Amino acid sequence: ISVDNLFVESSTTMDNFLMNDLLRWMVIHTSTLSEQYSVSLSKYDFQLYQKCRQNNEGKQTWEAILRELVAAKCDLEALMMGLMVIAEKEGLEYLRSTTLDDFCREVAKES
Repeated sequence: ISVDNLFVESSTTMDNFLMNDLLRWMVIHTSTLSEQYSVSLSKYDFQLYQKCRQNNEGKQTWEAILRELVAAKCDLEALMMGLMVIAEKEGLEYLRSTTLDDFCREVAKES
């Protein structure tokens, strides 16, 4: 996405940025399989997500991003940091999802 198109008032453009560019960075920075894993960088990714979604009220994008992060074997510390960033501005209700519930159950079974 070009910078010129990023700041146009269009939810489609923003969704494309979130689901393509930002999601790629989030996976790279949160995945335990990534050589560029970084809790501090993942925090910035989640902050950027939170700022970009202010004009986008739907939770479908959040659910899709969360599914991809879990599928990419996200690090618990990095995910927790991101959830805290989002919960601070959006509240806990925004975070609730079947993907997160299932992931928590899976982690509990493994421990």
